[in-house]
Amino acid sequence: MHIHLSYNDAAQSKLIHQAATAPAVHARPLPSIDSAGQFALLVNNTLVPTISNIDYDYAFFSPPSGPFTIRISHPNTPLTGARITPLKLKIQPTIDSAGVVTATLPGAGYYIIKLNSFTELVLLADKPEMMIPPSKGYNIFNVLTYGAHNDNTSLTATTTAFQSCLDAASKVSGTVYVPAGIYALGNITINSNTSLYLSSNSTLRFDPSHAYTIHWRKISQGRRPITYWISTAFNSTNIRIFGRGTIDGNGVASARSNFGNNLLVPISTTSFICSGILFKNSASWAVTPILCTHATFTDLKLLNRFRDSGENDGIDVMHSSHVLISNAIGIGLDDPFSTKTWRAGPEDITTSWPIPASGLPGLYNVTFEHTVSWTICFGLKIGAGVFTPQEDITFRHCVVYDTSIAIGIHFAYGTEWVKNVLFEDVDVEMCTWTNMAMRTWCAFFVTGGTDTEVEGKTVISEVVVRNVRVRDVGKTVAKIQGRDEGAGLVKDVVFDRVLLPTGSRAKTLSEMGFDGGVKFAEDVVVM
Repeated sequence: MHIHLSYNDAAQSKLIHQAATAPAVHARPLPSIDSAGQFALLVNNTLVPTISNIDYDYAFFSPPSGPFTIRISHPNTPLTGARITPLKLKIQPTIDSAGVVTATLPGAGYYIIKLNSFTELVLLADKPEMMIPPSKGYNIFNVLTYGAHNDNTSLTATTTAFQSCLDAASKVSGTVYVPAGIYALGNITINSNTSLYLSSNSTLRFDPSHAYTIHWRKISQGRRPITYWISTAFNSTNIRIFGRGTIDGNGVASARSNFGNNLLVPISTTSFICSGILFKNSASWAVTPILCTHATFTDLKLLNRFRDSGENDGIDVMHSSHVLISNAIGIGLDDPFSTKTWRAGPEDITTSWPIPASGLPGLYNVTFEHTVSWTICFGLKIGAGVFTPQEDITFRHCVVYDTSIAIGIHFAYGTEWVKNVLFEDVDVEMCTWTNMAMRTWCAFFVTGGTDTEVEGKTVISEVVVRNVRVRDVGKTVAKIQGRDEGAGLVKDVVFDRVLLPTGSRAKTLSEMGFDGGVKFAEDVVVM
């Protein structure tokens, strides 16, 4: 496979002599709309392009199964230090006399590498693709055959071609095939019994100069218009989006146009699957499952910016049940992994929702597992909206690389409750950001909402924090706080096997940084 390279020659020259033959590594070429990153990278002696996302670089590739070797160099500066996240894997890089970093990684996964004082390099190492559909054949609908353009032009024609393919595929439980290329795309809707396959090296690109449908306006941002760029049909079922393509929200340009985009909105749908896709640079909350039942997101990559794009959450699960997010990385200004519930109304987020006659349901049985989070806000979060109940929520086998609040429950709006929450096997590596005047590893707190006429109402309860490694407790007090009026209690919180930065097991709230931070809370236990 020919790979377009645009590395600095000096960086490439340090590694190119090692890239003699190409073992089973599939590398994503540098897209024409992107800029090369600052590092040269070899994976098992195959040159893999690094791509700049301004705040960090990343590389997207599939290594062979099992351990693989990486080698990294910089064009102008010998590398002298390297740290590889997840730290719990205890990966020990070596650095040679030429300043080239070498490390053996245990297998496919998502890694963040800090090199000298440079911005980080993020490795998106997915397992090799399995079950790739043919580009043509029985019940295969190739968007190029229907008139789409894969050169980032002709948005209207391309959108028509995509929608025609999706509509045709729905009638026969078919697959829409998107070949390599860049597709400028308007709003599309996916109907029942449809698979959408984004091939490796394909990119769907948002164009803020186009007149997208306005689905809601965010009141907290001056009624900023926001669109559901790619969404499911209401009352749909059996929809799958898969492959190794990219859905690019063009977030900076969109934000400068004062326009937001939810990149993927599975809404009022059942049996939904999203697997392998890279979601990049949204100008609002990137992926928003709404009113979904039985939805699965695997090998999910959410790469947003830390600035210039507005509130760009990764995946926000809302009013849904039986949802699994597994093997995912989320990077961005705002919360990468969260749950929220809202109230039905004529404005803000619920404007275009198909509200059930019985009202909005609660949120139940949502699991986030095997995730890596890097954000200015909450690493793992419930809230801030709690207008309907949120119960049975699990975060497990998670790494928080850097954050302001690593694990959090924030009750700011609503009248209901959060109950039965598990944070298990979470590794908090750093808390270097500050948000809401907080820089801490843990905060369960109530700042608004609740029915203030009901004294002693419990709004956060049955929370277990188990097997958590806290490498950085932060700089501000950790919190377990209800509301001052006593109308929003926090109750039944258990800390079981929390390891402190020293490696010792915490025995008291004080050791975990909660001195002065526990108020209007009952039955808080350290085990």
